[in-house]
Amino acid sequence: MATTQQVKLYFAHWFQLGKKVLIDNGQESIKPEKVIEGNGYSQEFERCWKQLLQAQDCHLEGTEQSLKELLSENWELMPCARCDMPIPIKCAGISMCHCPCFDLPNWPNTELPQPRLPVDTNTRLCQLKSSLAGFEQRYSNEALKAAEKNWLDKVRALSDNSNHQEFSNDTLQPEE
Repeated sequence: MATTQQVKLYFAHWFQLGKKVLIDNGQESIKPEKVIEGNGYSQEFERCWKQLLQAQDCHLEGTEQSLKELLSENWELMPCARCDMPIPIKCAGISMCHCPCFDLPNWPNTELPQPRLPVDTNTRLCQLKSSLAGFEQRYSNEALKAAEKNWLDKVRALSDNSNHQEFSNDTLQPEE
C-alpha cells in the first residue's frame, strides 16, 4: 500500500516531467508550473495537491489508476524498470499497467537531471559536514596508524639486523 507521502511524491515527479492530472473523466486538467521552491514544494503544487485530494475522480495523464485507488491497499508505487520513475503496481493479481513515460518522446534522458524531492539545504549541509568530519577523523587515524606501523617495522628491522649497524634519527623518521 502506498502512503499519502509516496503518492504525493509520485505526482510531484511526474509534474516535473510535464504530465497533467485529469479530473472528472478529463473534463479538467491541472499541472502546476512550479513544483519545487526553495527547501520544499511550491505553494502552487500544494494547492494542486489539496485540490486532487478533494476531487472525486482524478488520475495522472497516461494512466488509469485514480488517486483514491493509489491510496487504497491494492496499489503500491515502485520504480519503473525503464526510467526509474515511480509507477503504480497492483499488490495482488496481474497488472497491465505501463509507465506514464511511454508517451514522453525523449524519456528517459540520462543527460538531464531526474525529477527530485525538495531538499532542506541546511539539513543537507549539516549531514555533509558531519560526514566529512567523520571521514577526516578516520583518515587522520588511519594515516597515523600507518605511519606508526611503518616506524615500528623499521625499528624492528634495524634491531633484528645481524650487523647491528649504527643508525641515525633519520632512519627512524616515519615516511610521509
